[in-house]
Amino acid sequence: MTTSFCRTLYSFFQTNSNPILVISTFIMSIGTLALAMCTYWLWKETREQHKTIQKSKLIPIRISNIIDPTHSLFTGNFEYPISDPIEHNTLFFLGIKNIGLGAAFYAKVVRFKSSNGDEIFARPGFVHIQPGQTIPLVIRFGYNEPMDLTHVTQQVLIQYFDNLGKSYYLNLDLWLRNVKDKKIADAIVVRFSEKSNYFENIGYPIFRYLELKGYFEIEHISGKLNNENDKTI
Repeated sequence: MTTSFCRTLYSFFQTNSNPILVISTFIMSIGTLALAMCTYWLWKETREQHKTIQKSKLIPIRISNIIDPTHSLFTGNFEYPISDPIEHNTLFFLGIKNIGLGAAFYAKVVRFKSSNGDEIFARPGFVHIQPGQTIPLVIRFGYNEPMDLTHVTQQVLIQYFDNLGKSYYLNLDLWLRNVKDKKIADAIVVRFSEKSNYFENIGYPIFRYLELKGYFEIEHISGKLNNENDKTI
C-alpha cells in the first residue's frame, strides 16, 4: 500500500508544475495517511484493552466452610448406590475464586485423575462465576487404606470461558489427606497452573513435599492469627 502511494505521489509531481499546489497536496496526503494509521492504532488498542478488561481468571483459595452448596462445582470417585465396599468417605472442598474483571462462563470439571494413574469420572455440571465471586469445589472421595493417600495426589482440571468464548484452564494438584473419618474436610492445594497438562509425580510422600515448602508452618501461623482475631471480636 505504501509503495503504491509513493508511486502515485511521484507521478503527481511529474505532471503538475505548480509548486504550491504540489506541496499542499503532498502535506494533505501525508496527513491523511497519518490519520489513517492513528485510527487503526487506536482501534487495535481499544480492542486489546476491551479483551483485557473482560478477561476472567480462576485461582484456588482456602475457605473455612462450604459457602453455598447450591452453587458449586462437584466431582468424586464413587457414585451412589455404592457398588464396591468403601471403608472411608469424606467430602473434601476448597474455594475457586474469580480474580479477573470478567465473568468465567461454563466453568466445569473436565478431568479428575489420580496421580497413580486411576482415571476418575468428572461431573458434567457447570457454573458461571462472576468477578470477585468464590464458589466451592466439592469432591466426594472414598478410600479404604489411609496409607493409600500418602504418596498420591488428585489432579482436577477445570475449564472455563470468557465472554468472547475463549477457553482457559485451572489445573489443580490436590492432596486429600486422611482426616480420621471426618465427613467434611478441606483439600490441600499442592500445585496449580493455567495449563491443561498432567502434573509429574512428586516421587516421595506428599506431606514431606509440603513440609519442605513450609506449608505446615503457614497453616500454624494462619490458625494462630484466626484465633487472635476471634479473641478481639
